[in-house]
This record gives sequence, C-alpha cells and structure tokens, in this order.
Amino acid sequence: MSNGQVHAICSFVCGCLPCSSNPVSRGGGRLTSVSQSAVFVAGTNRLLAPVIAPRLTRASFVAQALLSRAAITTTTLADSPLKLTLEQGQGPYKTCVAASSASDEYEYSDLAAGVRIDDFDIRPEILEPWSVGLWLVLQRMAVNSTTMQREEKFQVLIMSEERAEVGAWGVGDG
Repeated sequence: MSNGQVHAICSFVCGCLPCSSNPVSRGGGRLTSVSQSAVFVAGTNRLLAPVIAPRLTRASFVAQALLSRAAITTTTLADSPLKLTLEQGQGPYKTCVAASSASDEYEYSDLAAGVRIDDFDIRPEILEPWSVGLWLVLQRMAVNSTTMQREEKFQVLIMSEERAEVGAWGVGDG
C-alpha cells in the first residue's frame, strides 16, 4: 500500500487459551478532550465557545450533563432539551455548518436520545485570526419557567484525529 490509500484488513487471533476479539468502539483510536463546564445560569439559553485545532482534523462532539450528587438522587438527566451546533462567524452573518440533528438545525433533542455532531472536518483556514472563526454553540430549550430559572451544567467531549479543543464558554445571543 502506498501513502494515503485505505485498504480493508483482516486480523487473525490465535492463542493457547480461549479468547475473543471485539470491533473497535465508536471513537476508538481518536484523541478525546473535554470542554470546560458549560453552565446555564438562570435566564441563559445559549452558550458558545471557540473551536481550536492547529491543523485539518475530523472531529465528533458529544454533549453530556454534569450532575451533582443531589441531582443524581432526584433525576437522572437534565430536563432541558438541547441543541449543539457548529457556527462559522457570529451575529447576523453567521452560518450553521453542522447541527446535532441531521434533519434540522432548529431541532432540539433530549439528552437521553443523544446530542452529538458526528465527523465534522475542521479546516484550519476557518480558524485563522483574520477569519470569522468556528464556534461550538450549546442551546437549551426551557420547557417551563422553573427550568428557565434553574442552573444546568454540561460538558462536551471532543473526539478527533488530531488535537482539537473548545475554548472558554461565553454568552452569545447569536
């Protein structure tokens, strides 16, 4: 095989003792980093953070709830449906380039159903200082006024082929 080509391989496992082999799990072989805590305080429904990657890489993003010990005993997951998007630029000139719902960038999902963006190519030219940047945006939909007044914490796992991370979370109205 020459450089840059992909080829199907087959592995043969042999041993004196009984053994088994399993396929590599989703995200296996990728670098994993964890974002800082994304904290929705009372009245906040949208948080954003810059995506940082020194070179071209393919990455997946997965949102997870951070629960305190008290919250674990009363509920298993956060109540608010979430949406995770990657946006190029900010304000009225932003463009949604990937969303956690494959069918609609405006659709929210329950955390139990999975809030993730699969295999997005992060290109270095959109991360340059002169460009508009790439932003990871986490939004919650408050299902009632009680949820809107409650603090909720999340983190995002970034699984990538090369080093990629998310900067500090900030408030943005889009």
